[in-house]
Amino acid sequence: MPNELPLNLLISWALFFAFFNVHMKHSSNFQGASQKMEVALMLSTLLGSLTFFGLLIYYFLNVSWYWPFVIFIFGGFVGVTVTKIFLSICNAIQEVILNDNEDDPSIGFLALTFISFLGWPLSSYWVFTVIDGIQT
Repeated sequence: MPNELPLNLLISWALFFAFFNVHMKHSSNFQGASQKMEVALMLSTLLGSLTFFGLLIYYFLNVSWYWPFVIFIFGGFVGVTVTKIFLSICNAIQEVILNDNEDDPSIGFLALTFISFLGWPLSSYWVFTVIDGIQT
């Protein structure tokens, strides 16, 4: 069994966790009027959860037993930090584009939610390809 934790796996996992974290937060605190958006967020969160655990199990089967725990903890700390960075970038863009000086993060958070609909599946595929490339 290989004993590997490649840097590109850490980067792709942090991105996956950050995008998935956006959907988990938005789904749990959804206050919008669109039921379709709420259903889409719930489905995305369900599929993201299944993908999350599937990737951890797949990684567990390909490396030493302790690396999935390390990447899980890493994703929890770094993924949340990356989410906050993404949100601050979206809020900065909101201020520039809309000339909106109010401190209303809802538009930036909504934009980040839409980006995350593509972000977590693409980054999860990247995680999968990195894990698949680890020599067994």
